[in-house]
Parts: sequence; structure tokens; C-alpha cells
Amino acid sequence: MLWLLLACKNTPGVAPVGEDDPHVLVIVLDGVRTDEFSSLNRSDLTGVTGEEWGSRFWTDVASEGRSVRQAVNPGLTSTGSGHALMVTGRSQPVMTVPFENLDPGVYFPLVPTIFEEARKQKGWGEEEAKILANAVMLPASARSIHPSYGSGASYDLVDSPDGSEIPENDDSIVLDRLRQIINQGPPKMLLVNLHDADRVGHEADEVGYPQRVQKQSREVADFYRWLEAEHPAYAWQTLIVVTSDHGRHRHDEEGGWTNHGDACTGCREVPMVFLGRKVVKGEVNQTYTLLDVAPTLAAHLGVELPWAVGLPLLGEGKAREGASEVSGSGNVLGQSRYLTDLAHRSIVEVDGEQLSDRDAFAAEAPTVLENGARTWACFRELHLDPGEDFWPWIPRCLERSDGSWTEIGLPDSQVGPHFRAAMAVQEETLGVAWLHTPTTRAQDGSGDTDQLRFSRWEAGQWTPPATANLQFTATDVALATTRSSWVMAVANNAPPPNQAYTRRIEVFRAGFPDLEASQTFDLAEFLTEPRRVEQPALRADADHVYLAMIGMDKNQRGIGWAESRDAGQSWEPTQWILGGDILLHQAPVWSGDRLYWAEQAGEQSRICSTISPTQPITCLDVDSPRLESFSVRGDKIQVVVDSGWGSWELRELAL
Repeated sequence: MLWLLLACKNTPGVAPVGEDDPHVLVIVLDGVRTDEFSSLNRSDLTGVTGEEWGSRFWTDVASEGRSVRQAVNPGLTSTGSGHALMVTGRSQPVMTVPFENLDPGVYFPLVPTIFEEARKQKGWGEEEAKILANAVMLPASARSIHPSYGSGASYDLVDSPDGSEIPENDDSIVLDRLRQIINQGPPKMLLVNLHDADRVGHEADEVGYPQRVQKQSREVADFYRWLEAEHPAYAWQTLIVVTSDHGRHRHDEEGGWTNHGDACTGCREVPMVFLGRKVVKGEVNQTYTLLDVAPTLAAHLGVELPWAVGLPLLGEGKAREGASEVSGSGNVLGQSRYLTDLAHRSIVEVDGEQLSDRDAFAAEAPTVLENGARTWACFRELHLDPGEDFWPWIPRCLERSDGSWTEIGLPDSQVGPHFRAAMAVQEETLGVAWLHTPTTRAQDGSGDTDQLRFSRWEAGQWTPPATANLQFTATDVALATTRSSWVMAVANNAPPPNQAYTRRIEVFRAGFPDLEASQTFDLAEFLTEPRRVEQPALRADADHVYLAMIGMDKNQRGIGWAESRDAGQSWEPTQWILGGDILLHQAPVWSGDRLYWAEQAGEQSRICSTISPTQPITCLDVDSPRLESFSVRGDKIQVVVDSGWGSWELRELAL
């Protein structure tokens, strides 16, 4: 009878209640720790539990929904990356744009957002998907750079009352704007970011930060009650999620509670509550992540979200499973596979043998290298140990000889969520290059920094790593060995003031204790700002080095091709291969003297290749609308493709 009463109230702009008219609303409490909002443990700032401090929300609202007691951000614990997790269901190399730059520039996710998928599948207009925020970093969550889409959510920056372009810090103004939008006729999809608590937290205001969190608790509760009273039809058909994009350090940890962005437990743990008609009341004591938000929303909307790796929370929809990243070398094939097991989300296998720890929460990004009778494999692994203060991704490297694997480690105890090792062999010596992510981050940039690191495995031990500081990078590294040196390439941000507008490739040569920078490639001769240059690939023939990289601006995508004849010390003029709809989530691959890359061709994907920028390009259709990764070995290509709703499989194609 209740649903009849709710359906009878006529709410302007809201379609009649029905199973075919679902809506979603995500309210993000930017930078709020569980300690001050939802935890059952005492906060070091307030002296009471998070539930007691945020009691207005928990007493008035949360008891009507489903609370996730163990929710985490498994990616980079910053605003841009946290929101990318929520809207794509994938860990994405999205940076938080420096505050002095109001344009997010080129920092968009590589794979489609739920906004794009829903609009494409449902035929909704742009105003049916909206992001509302009082922070300048959120436009990067509105859409991806995947070539099959190009339009996502509209972005509504809540300005100050005086009309200036400075975002309004008072979250109540944002919620007032949200009420206006709903009164006018709510979009199908809404994401609202409340930034004030995070802003005050960064100011190290021990009184102001918890006060802002408590104020948010009251205001979100008041908004929910207003929604039920004034717009019961909308409330009836809407799935509401209240969560955070990241937490922050705990008071007794290095760097202080004001900072975040690393792997501390306080940074990873986030509150998460689901409200709505289909939500079963109660608590969930299993581990869910921000990756699970988008698949849960998609299930409610009746939308397929094939790129997402998260699991739908409310028991609806199809979770992704099957093959993911693939890496091949010689006769060896490594891959990661996603599971539907809440406690073990993904594993890494090499030649069908599981190498990742069976107790790991997740294992990703395998790379393999075969050299004669020896094989090496590296990947990253995540453990969520409640007894530890940090939950970093751990690098694992193993060596196989005589048919058995031996752990060889890596001279880095923890890495970031985008770690992927690059390997090469010089005679009997293995070289590895990788990205190092700081143990702790400070807002002022002090302490540990993001770095490119390089080390050699020889005589059963690692050499001390050579390093180069980076401008907060998060994409792949490439490595090649010449007769006289090791050469590596990495995508890096340009230094200020153009940091938010240009990504570029930097090439380094091995040195000690620091890596020696030799060349920078921003493809400015081919592309306009803002431009994105990343995903390097290297190969070497004696001292002749070949570098390929993907570049794009608003009008074109292509491959930059550069050559060095002196082991990477100097480089000839860069050449440009104008491509089609090149996929940036997958780096190019060298096999022999040919370069391969992935493209989107309408509703199909394909692998293209060439022997040089002046030679013809040949392409091989993959016969699938979506391509996750690929590897070339001899006359075969291994591809991971979408084979149906949530199912991804490994196929082998003949060249």
C-alpha cells in the first residue's frame, strides 16, 4: 500500500514511478575519514566513534539503508583517482589537477564512465547525467577519452554567491543547488561532491575539519528527509549512495592527519551507505571497494558496464569475470584474471599456474620475460591486513629455472596502484624499471616522491636502484638494453606552469645513483595543447634504439616514432603515424621489427602494425567491440576481448 501512496503524489518534472524509470544519486563526502563519520572506533580528533560524531546521519538515515563496514579505495587515494574509480569501476591514472589550474586539461579516464555507457545504451541526453561540485577537479570524471563515446555528464561548478569563478566552499550551497535541480526535474544520474571537509582538513584545522564532517552529517540527513517529504516519487525510484573518495592519515602516522594520497589505512578506508527502495536494510561485513560503486549503479539502471571490474553490491547485475591483462614472451604467457570472489578479486597466472598469493585481495599487471632456460615474472599484489597501518600494493618478482619458481623480490617493499614492471635482459643480467609511489604524501611536497627506479638482478641479488624524480606520474614504463647501456622511457607530467595541460615522454639512461635524462618528447610539432603523450614502447638492435608512444589532442590521435643510433644519447627528428581511433589504455607492442597498436573501428576493435612510419599500415579485425589488452608472440597475437555481458576471454589470432 505504501508504494501506492508514494506514487500518487505528483512531483513536478519526475516521471511516474515504475520499474522502468530508475535514477541514481551519489553523494561524495570528499576526504572524510571513517574515523569521524562511520567507524565504530574512537577518533583521535573527536575522542568518540565515527558513528557517534556523525550520529545525525546514522540515527536519521543510515538505519534505513545498507551500510558497508569494510569499504576501501584500492587505487590512488586522491580526489581525481577516487572519483574515477567510482564512475568507471576501474583504477585509472587520473591525476588531481593542481589547484592553480582550473582546467582539468588532459586528465580523463581511459575507459568509459557509467555516464557514457548509460547515455549510449539508453539514448539519454547530456542533461540526464550531471556532476555537481564545489571543487575544480571533478570535470575529469565527467567522461573518458575512449573513442567510442566522447560525451558523458554535464558539470555544474557551484560558484560563490558573488558570481566569482572561485568554487563555493560552503557545502550547504551545493545541497541547495541539488534541491533546485531536483525541483526542476532530476537527471537520471547525479554525482554530488561536497569538498569543504577535505579543504579544511588540508589546512590542518583540528577543530574545523571534524566540525565540517559533523555539519555534513546533519545536512545530508536533512536533505534525505526533504527528499522523502517533497519528492517521494523520485526517492522511491532512486538508488542513493553516500560515500567518500578517500580518507586521510591518522593523527599518529607520519605526515599527520591533514594529508592523504598514499596507502595508509586511514586513506584507504571510506564510509559507504546505500539507500533506496530495493536496498535491504542492514550491514555488510565483507570488503567492498569504490570499484563496486559503478557496477552497483549500472545494475540499478539496467545498464551494461563491461569495462568495470567491481562487483554489484545489491545482488543484481552481472559481475565481470575472466581474463584481463596479458603479457607474452617467447613460449611464456602471463595473465591476470578477475573473479567474483569478494575476498579474492583477481589472480595472476603464468602458463596456467597461479603465482599470486592465494590470500591476496587482488593481483594485477603481470609482465613476463623469457630468456633461454630462464623466465621472469613480475606483478603487483594487494593485501588488506587489519593489523597493519598501511595497505600498499606489493611488488612481486619471481624467476623460473628447471621448471620451478623462486621468489626474487624487488628493491622496493611497496608500490602504487599503477605499478607495472618493465624488463629486459643484457647477456645474463635482468634489468627492471618501475614506478615508485611514496609511502606517505604531504600536501607541501615534502618527504618521499614519485620516482622512476631501475635495478639489475645479477649474481642472485639486486643492485641498489638508480632513481629519477617524476611529476606525479602513473602510467607505464618501457625498458630496452643496448650494447652499452640500459634505456628506459616513462610518461611524466610537464613541470609547472603547464603541468595540467601536457603529458610527455621522458627518456633516461642508466646511471648511478641517479638516472640520466637524455630526451623529452611532447610531440608539440604534431599536437596542440592540451596534449596527452604516454604509453611508451622501446626496442633495441645493438645500439640502435626505437621508441614509440601514443599521442593525442582534441583533434587527432597517432603514434610518435623516434630513433637513436647511439644507445639513447641523441635522437633523430620524431616522425608521426596518423592513426585511427587509437586506444590509449593499451601501450604499443614491439615484435621483431614491427610495431603493433590497438584501435577502435566503429563497433569493432582491431590490431594495426607497421614496420616504419613510411611503410603501409596493416590491420587485423579482432571481431569484438572491446579489447582489453594484447600480446604478440611470433606469428600469433593473444588478445583479451569482451565475449558477452561481463565475460572476457583470451583469444589467439594468426597474423
